[in-house]
Amino acid sequence: MSKKVSKAFSPSGISSFFEICDRTPDGKAITNLDRVGSRGGGFGLEKGVLTEISVSEAKTSSISVYINGTLAPHAETTQTVLRKLLDKANGTYNIVTKHTVQVPIGAGFGTSAAGALTAGLALSDALKLHLTYNQIGKIAHEAEIHCKTGLGTVGPLMIGGCVLTIEPGAPGTAVIDRIPLSPDYVIVAGVFGPTSTKQVLSSPEKRKLVNRYGRKTLEAILDEPSIENFLSSCWEFAN
Repeated sequence: MSKKVSKAFSPSGISSFFEICDRTPDGKAITNLDRVGSRGGGFGLEKGVLTEISVSEAKTSSISVYINGTLAPHAETTQTVLRKLLDKANGTYNIVTKHTVQVPIGAGFGTSAAGALTAGLALSDALKLHLTYNQIGKIAHEAEIHCKTGLGTVGPLMIGGCVLTIEPGAPGTAVIDRIPLSPDYVIVAGVFGPTSTKQVLSSPEKRKLVNRYGRKTLEAILDEPSIENFLSSCWEFAN
């Protein structure tokens, strides 16, 4: 096998509201990662993550990940996806992954999910693994949960638009809907700085607040699924 190069693109996303869904009603952790995720809603954006993967045969498998031209050994979520797909391949390969991220990183644009999804799509194509879109999405979803970089971002990015996740889970398990939008709408996004997803997901106080208002917000939006009501309900959630 000579060097094979494959590319994939994913939109980034804005999570406008959410409810963390990783525990049963009696507080026990859900162990089936297909069922872990979030309810919520947000937008897929035109700008996102473009990933190029080059694969060549090697004596032992190796993975290197670059983000905007800089070696990124901390890119755990992408590496987890690549390792899982390598396990499905016959042979050993040198894999070089280059993420071009068109939005700020660590600022709530779902770049970990977009990077994981595009890495999965590109490597699956390069190695001719013959996996479906949802099968690749599920691997990216599980990697995000394992690395605590997100909960339910992958599925909505695979659909785009103004997205509502009504029931949590991996792609193929989650129930995801959309509010139809005119292409005349434009998202203007401002960034104050990065916030660690891990910190939010690990804080009992934040989790309790998020879940109390996240469920109320989804119910309010489903009562009147217009873009105006969506935005005003999300504004209340944010406050």
